[in-house]
Amino acid sequence: MHNGNLRRSVGGASLALALGATAVGAASHREAPLMALDPAADLTDVYAFVSYDAANVGRSLGDRRVTLIMNVLPGQEPGSGPNYYAFDDNVLYVLHVDNDRDGIAEDVNYEFRFKTEVRNPGQFIATLAPIDSLEA
Repeated sequence: MHNGNLRRSVGGASLALALGATAVGAASHREAPLMALDPAADLTDVYAFVSYDAANVGRSLGDRRVTLIMNVLPGQEPGSGPNYYAFDDNVLYVLHVDNDRDGIAEDVNYEFRFKTEVRNPGQFIATLAPIDSLEA
């Protein structure tokens, strides 16, 4: 009798979960249709964490340093390196930080602009003829 009640309870719970389950969407790194036109302006991830190195942990809580990381350009794979895409010279990247816990991220703003600099414009980048002998 006890075993039968347990089976009915488990069966009923399973049925309720199956009927109540709905599909949910996961986060997408290409969620906005217009971002496909400007992938260098598409922020994919932002990370914020307190470093636990000895020097930082030795500080008081209010003086500890926070590391902020911002990723852009969705779909960029680690195996694609070392020729990764560059930040866009025409995009202003901004990180807004809520520093007083009021839910409004306007206390501190970090703005980044990048400028591509070609340091050796005379350098050739081309393939050479095949080497068919090691003798000079």
